[in-house]
Amino acid sequence: MSVKKRVCMLSFSPMLFDARIQKEAQALRDAGYLVKNIYLEDQRYLSGIKNLTEAQENYNRDMHGIQTIAILLWTKKFNNIWKPLYHTFMSIELTFKLLYVLITNKAEYYHIHDLEPGLFAWVGKFIYGGKLVYDAHENEIHRHGPNRVGILSKYEKFIVSNSSLNITVNEDIKLKMQKLHNKPVLEIANRPKYIPYDHIDRERLRTEFALRYDQKVIMYVGYVIPWLRGVEIVLEALEHESMNDCVFLIMGVGRLDEFKNHLKNYAEKKGLKNAIKRVLFIGPYSPDEIVHYLNGADVSMLLYQSDQSFNQTNNAPNKLYQSIMARTPVLASHNETFPVYIYGNGIGKIGETVRESSVDDVRMKILTILDKDNQELYRRNANLLAQEVSWEAEASKLIEAYELLN
Repeated sequence: MSVKKRVCMLSFSPMLFDARIQKEAQALRDAGYLVKNIYLEDQRYLSGIKNLTEAQENYNRDMHGIQTIAILLWTKKFNNIWKPLYHTFMSIELTFKLLYVLITNKAEYYHIHDLEPGLFAWVGKFIYGGKLVYDAHENEIHRHGPNRVGILSKYEKFIVSNSSLNITVNEDIKLKMQKLHNKPVLEIANRPKYIPYDHIDRERLRTEFALRYDQKVIMYVGYVIPWLRGVEIVLEALEHESMNDCVFLIMGVGRLDEFKNHLKNYAEKKGLKNAIKRVLFIGPYSPDEIVHYLNGADVSMLLYQSDQSFNQTNNAPNKLYQSIMARTPVLASHNETFPVYIYGNGIGKIGETVRESSVDDVRMKILTILDKDNQELYRRNANLLAQEVSWEAEASKLIEAYELLN
């Protein structure tokens, strides 16, 4: 590529711990593109991060050569006023600020992450003649509940029809998008960079948090969202006497202060006095650090509640692949996606699936995974599978797709 082409990545989500956006931006940077990340900052998201300065330093280190433009909405400070008025003011501010940033940052490619920034990127495409790249991190039309599926389907059809490249994270969503919009969609799975097993710092978790080796560690990694990810189910299971030697570590991102209050109130309501004492919030950490901490856990939980939304049943999230890369056994929902990876991966079981809404079933499956022989089996199989689910092959697919747009 003789002249470096410019890529503007747009997201309405905070950037600090978004592994997918960071990896894609790094891959494009390393391939010779000039990349800018434009996103909406969220002060409530940042307020729960204890090690914020360190996290920002790690982000700057990993994203060197990539310009980051954070858009801070002043109107968010007034979220206690009448909601229709609040949303009106915020929408006006968002529109003016984002349009200004787009107009002053000409690019050959406008790469949107999720559906929300699509219309703004289309404006950039219209003004400068750039190409639109739509990157759906999940089934976007189902993200906001059944009442909005109709209008979001039409909006997504408009974005897809105006995009030169459409991307999503797994085969199920890819097929549904292709059927709905009659355009090709590229699958780029949300996988971590490959780490050889002997390069993992296997002592980091227990050393840093003074965890005894006779303690069993259950870990949740990812966005903290009340009710949707099964954290409350594990907390209830933890109260049972058979789980007394277990601790529950939550490496969460999102509005952590709000979620901590939610979990505290839930424990008080349910009488989970012993369980809540064995819950520890850690991190969050940069994407490249997560595997080292996760390796020290005995169980990585992915209890997506299937009755909540389409995306809870058709999900192959980054944390699944991070668990495999960490060689940590997985406890996951018995939905349409997870059993394929856990039982049908061609190598062997890497954990268990479970009826994710049942406290007793979750508890029994945790105990199954904690069995010494099972631990060895699941970790051995995950080690064999790790190289097959790494980011490097996905990055090559992304670069090849971009090259075809030139």
